[in-house]
Amino acid sequence: MTGEALGILDILNFLGLTPDRLVPLAFLTLVLYIVFHKKLHKHLSPIKNAIVEIQTIFRQNEVSVCHSLTEISGSPLKPSEYGMTLLKDSGFKNTLDKNKLKLIEELHEILIKNKPINPYDVQERARELLINKKNEEIMTKVKNYAFENALSVETILRTGALILRDEYLKKHKISKKK
Repeated sequence: MTGEALGILDILNFLGLTPDRLVPLAFLTLVLYIVFHKKLHKHLSPIKNAIVEIQTIFRQNEVSVCHSLTEISGSPLKPSEYGMTLLKDSGFKNTLDKNKLKLIEELHEILIKNKPINPYDVQERARELLINKKNEEIMTKVKNYAFENALSVETILRTGALILRDEYLKKHKISKKK
């Protein structure tokens, strides 16, 4: 270990990077990262929102486009980190928590008409259920957030349906893998 540490210090000294030069360089790097990260994030955030909006418009016109920014592909689909941020910031997660049992029951009523029930059907019926509820009072906060952030409420609800799907599957003891 001592030999390795001395070797690294020797290399740094050879490059002219002594501790008195390395500390300010590390500090400058950190400051530049913070400044550019905030500016870059400020400019990229509207672009992400625009991409999601474009994908939603395509989907509404029956052009198959994956919401790769709000969902992570795989089996099963799940919300991405950005998707989870949208669900939290829009108030959808709170709305779901307050209305979970009622929504699961409504979803069950829809699903029992189409036996057998499989996870894909649960996911797609959950999406339909939530999108059909977009004009109901429980979705007011979500719609306001979508409006204020130039997003489609359907994008938020489609992503939120993945959470409702998981809650339904857990309650009815249906495996996600069939």
